[in-house]
Amino acid sequence: MKNILRKKLAFDTNILVYFIDKDSLYNNSAVSVFRKIEEKDWEVVLTQQNVTELLNVLLKYYGFTRKKALTTVSEFLMRSSGVVCSLPETLSHFLSLYKKFGKKNNIYDVYMLTVLVDNKVDVLVAENKKDFPKGAGVEVLSLREFG
Repeated sequence: MKNILRKKLAFDTNILVYFIDKDSLYNNSAVSVFRKIEEKDWEVVLTQQNVTELLNVLLKYYGFTRKKALTTVSEFLMRSSGVVCSLPETLSHFLSLYKKFGKKNNIYDVYMLTVLVDNKVDVLVAENKKDFPKGAGVEVLSLREFG
């Protein structure tokens, strides 16, 4: 396991979905990671993008009612240290990073990384590491690498 003590962590939205979906191939790993984080009391932040993407997935693909989806998202918000969002310089920073690292299918991933960099988040846990460019300023770890 890499030493991430005292660092600010964030999650790709897929990790949040794996945690919720007990039938997911990655559910056990996601649950284990969240337990480890709670035991160690690491600082975990969500992004505004996590909130909107998670709501969309729960409503559209999992058939949650609006009330249940909002309750689920609220539970993640209460367990996090806070929510990070775009800063005034994020848009220009995003365009620069996208010019350097962008592909047709990773616009939202580069944007999430930009928000994380601008908010001094150190580590992103994401199972689809290839979706997130290396060298953008945030260390990207898979569930296995984290745990």
